[in-house]
Amino acid sequence: MPVFTAWFDHLTFDKPSRMSKALVSDTNWQGSVGVRNQERWLKISEEQHGGDAAFFVIHAIDVDAEPRRIREIDADRIFVGKLVRHGTETYVLGQPRPL
Repeated sequence: MPVFTAWFDHLTFDKPSRMSKALVSDTNWQGSVGVRNQERWLKISEEQHGGDAAFFVIHAIDVDAEPRRIREIDADRIFVGKLVRHGTETYVLGQPRPL
């Protein structure tokens, strides 16, 4: 299944369900060379994996910088769930799984 990265400030958490909603792609992102690649992997998830996907959480050095640079990756857990598309945005709704 495809694995994405999600910026920490693009996440929402629901503590009771342990569900996280991560923005992994937005076709309106300007100047991002990775949008076409993200969409390619989202299509693979939908067509070959029933919409299953996973993501790691990443933290930016400066969330206002363009382009962003990674400060750290939460490499001790991965979130696994389903893709959900809302207009130009695509999210993974996932629960944490230990590595």
